[in-house]
Amino acid sequence: MLVLSKPIILDNLWMSPPDFACARATFPVAISFFTVVVAVVIIIAAAIVVVVAIVSVIIVIVVATLVIIATIVVNAGIILTSTIIFNRSDQLHREYSHADE
Repeated sequence: MLVLSKPIILDNLWMSPPDFACARATFPVAISFFTVVVAVVIIIAAAIVVVVAIVSVIIVIVVATLVIIATIVVNAGIILTSTIIFNRSDQLHREYSHADE
């Protein structure tokens, strides 16, 4: 197992304290640029997630509305068909009951 006695910074270069002080002056710029890039990527990803969630909710609402409308139409069709059949059977019953007289 290799144990390093000095810190390795950036390009795996051994840095003496003056070099480290120089790197400290330029390194935060790189960190802040990297941080900005990561932050922008995270914000874009979060925006995409929010848009997908909103679209999913809209799709669920539309599908639920269509299911409710379809249920109402089917029930109305069943009621209408039942009414027509009942009226026709009642009419036929009256016609044939008068025919027996």
